[in-house]
Amino acid sequence: LTNMKGHGAVVPCRTCRLVGCLCAANSTYYYPITTPDGWDGQPYLRAIRQGGPDYDVSNLPYRDHESHGAHIRLIESASNAQDVMQGLGINGDSILRNLSSLRFPQSTPFGMAHLVCLNVVPRLIEHAIGEFTAVPNDGEPYAVPRETWKDLCTQLEASSATVPASYGKQFKNISQHKGDMVSEDWLNFLLYAALPMFATIYTSKESRPCLKLWVLLVEAIQDSIQYSIKRSTIGLIRKNIQKFV
Repeated sequence: LTNMKGHGAVVPCRTCRLVGCLCAANSTYYYPITTPDGWDGQPYLRAIRQGGPDYDVSNLPYRDHESHGAHIRLIESASNAQDVMQGLGINGDSILRNLSSLRFPQSTPFGMAHLVCLNVVPRLIEHAIGEFTAVPNDGEPYAVPRETWKDLCTQLEASSATVPASYGKQFKNISQHKGDMVSEDWLNFLLYAALPMFATIYTSKESRPCLKLWVLLVEAIQDSIQYSIKRSTIGLIRKNIQKFV
C-alpha cells in the first residue's frame, strides 16, 4: 500500500534511504553499515550519498513526509523513471497519501514480529551455525559447531516439560524445526533461551563480545514490549540497538 520497493531492493527501507551492497555469491542485496570490499554492486548509489558510502547508525539518512512527496514528484517528472525509482526505493505514489492524517514514513512503522523475530534472530543463528552460505563463518569467533548446536536445541526442547506454561509456547528444537517456527516461537527463544544457550557456547575471550551482542538485543526487545515505557527507557533502547548494529 505504501508503494515502496521493500526488502530485497537496492534501497529497501521505507524509513531511511540505506543503500544496499550486492553480494555476488547469491545476487542478493545486503545493507551493512560499512561497505565491504568487492560487494558493492551499485557503488555509485552509495558514493553519491552525502557523508560518503558508509553509515553512522546514530545519524542515518531518514526519510520524512516532505522529502517523500518531493521524491514522488521527481519520479513523475523524470525521463528515466525506473532508474530514479531504484535509487529512491519508491515504486510510485500511494493512495494513502490522500489521507491528510497520515505522514510518511511515521504512519507506517515496522512490526517487530517480522523485523526482529522472523528476520534478525533466525539470520543471526544461521550465521552462527554456518547455514548463511553467502558469508562463511570458518574461523570466526561467533561460529558454533553444528553438533554443539543440535545438542543444545535437543536439551532446550526437552526442558519444555519443566517450564511453566506462563512463559509462553513450548520450545521447539530449532535445529530440526527452524522452518516451522513462527514469530512467537522466536520471541520465546530470544527472551528465555538465547542468553543461557549462547552463554554456554561463547566462553572464550574472543567469543565473549558475541554474547554481548545477544545481551544487547535481548535487553532492547525486553524493554520494547513493556506495556508502559518511560522516555528514558526509549533512549536506552535506542542506545542498545545502535550498539548492537
